[in-house]
Amino acid sequence: MDKYGNSRCKAKFLNRYEYRNFNDDIVELEYEYRGYKYTVEENRRKGNEPLSWQHRNAQARIDSMIEMEEREKECNTDKGNDDWLKMLWNWWENWKGRNGNVFKTVSYE
Repeated sequence: MDKYGNSRCKAKFLNRYEYRNFNDDIVELEYEYRGYKYTVEENRRKGNEPLSWQHRNAQARIDSMIEMEEREKECNTDKGNDDWLKMLWNWWENWKGRNGNVFKTVSYE
């Protein structure tokens, strides 16, 4: 990322699709960015969101998705989970020891 928050990766153009029907002419452009595919759409008869905005929004979604995946990898380490489970087990054993038998049977006779 540069100082303006722009990614240094560039999208690679993959394909162009044209759809013509009685309502409008649509051109879809397919790109690949950081290993993920996305499309931007140009509607030639009606005004739509500029292509630059569509590129920026699609790339921002991909960047945030990759960042989220990296955070999940950091959080899901085996050592961290083992330590957390040990701490939870120790807390449970100490709490159970202070409060006696936690699971008491209740008779409804």
